[in-house]
Amino acid sequence: MPFRGRLRDLSVGHQAVNVARAHIRAVGEQAVATLKLTSPAQTAVQLPGSRPSDAQYQIEPLLYSLLMTDSARASAQSATKPPGLRERMRATVRKEVVEVALRLFIEQGFDGTTVDQIAGEVGLSRASLFRYFGTKEDMVLQGLEETGLQIAEAFAARPDTERPWEALRRAFDVLTQANEQAPEQTLAYLRMLQETPSLRARHFEKQLSWQAMLEPEIARRLGVSADQPEEVGPNSLSGAALACLDAAATGWVACEGAVPLAVLLDRAMDTLTE
Repeated sequence: MPFRGRLRDLSVGHQAVNVARAHIRAVGEQAVATLKLTSPAQTAVQLPGSRPSDAQYQIEPLLYSLLMTDSARASAQSATKPPGLRERMRATVRKEVVEVALRLFIEQGFDGTTVDQIAGEVGLSRASLFRYFGTKEDMVLQGLEETGLQIAEAFAARPDTERPWEALRRAFDVLTQANEQAPEQTLAYLRMLQETPSLRARHFEKQLSWQAMLEPEIARRLGVSADQPEEVGPNSLSGAALACLDAAATGWVACEGAVPLAVLLDRAMDTLTE
């Protein structure tokens, strides 16, 4: 067949495919309008052999794929599926990097440890390592957001009969009890934070996020609105409580753990109520 003839046939074929796709989309949109479809589980098409208790209402996969946007499809998949292999592998690699990085930082100092050393020990290139952590500091501080959430949850779980200050002190037991399980490691970690200016700065940023997590519950207990800037009580209490926590941690490192962190925290917070 001449070359031009083949091109003409290809063009006709592409047009036919586009017409078919448009038809499928039109049919699908009409079906959505009729059935008020919001997810694959809501269309009235029972699968052969399924029982009423089964997930029996499904839509033809190709049609649903055409109708969903990429973001909606990703959202639906993430809502119905457990973490995939890639996510689990990523979490495993991050955990290994943190363990190796902390060991090297404590042995050699934060500034004395290079990113290339960490990457070499975990078998990654420098570029690959930075796909998991944006900065060297993140390898040290990546768990602080989760700690802040745990403190906020513990605070919210305290009885309403407790004064906010006492409830905050008891919420900090999340930290003091964890530190009691491995005091030497925690001392080394806190010493590194205190002796490294870049880590201190980033740690302060992380604690500001803790403050934001605590303030809504403090406001509720005080009976004020957290959205009104003139209501300074929640900010004052959360900031003061975290300042006491920092003072206790500094004293604990200075005395090499001779006095328990919980005792020092009690002293610091009691000072503001005497």
